[in-house]
Amino acid sequence: MIIGICGTQGAGKDAVALYLEERYGFANFSTSDEIRYVARERGLSTERPVLFEIANEIRMSHGLGEWARRALVRAKKSGKENTAITAIRHPCEIEALREEDRDFIMLAVDAERERRYERLSGRGRPGDNINYDEFVRQEEAELTHPDPAGQQIRACIEASDHRIMNDGTLEELDVLVDRLMSILHLR
Repeated sequence: MIIGICGTQGAGKDAVALYLEERYGFANFSTSDEIRYVARERGLSTERPVLFEIANEIRMSHGLGEWARRALVRAKKSGKENTAITAIRHPCEIEALREEDRDFIMLAVDAERERRYERLSGRGRPGDNINYDEFVRQEEAELTHPDPAGQQIRACIEASDHRIMNDGTLEELDVLVDRLMSILHLR
């Protein structure tokens, strides 16, 4: 089974994938990591604007679902039966994963904007150290980008099979994931 995970910045996508890995034995891969690999190969920064530029370039030259396909290649090499792929940012990535696995599940993770901004402020990734107004501006651009190859997070959330609202603690998030796994009959 493949579980694709999309959501807004700082919502807890990686926390969900890590829990699936630790508790349920899933392989854990990220489309964002795939983009970071390309940036590093090119000797570029891994800050958000650079990553967006690379992501859009590759989507245009290799197809809109390319990042999901690249993450799947790594997942298959893991040898694990179940895989979580985070940071799905385009509906064509969802399509690529659905084509690969009949049992594919798309999960959206979200949280209140102020809560997500607090989380970002403390995590220390390049580009996270921005003021709240810039955070809101960036998010609006990522939710529905005018470029067809740009991020379409809102469309991904709307195409999801399940949603988790992550406004609490990590322990509360784990309980929500356990509930989802029970619904999916994966204990």
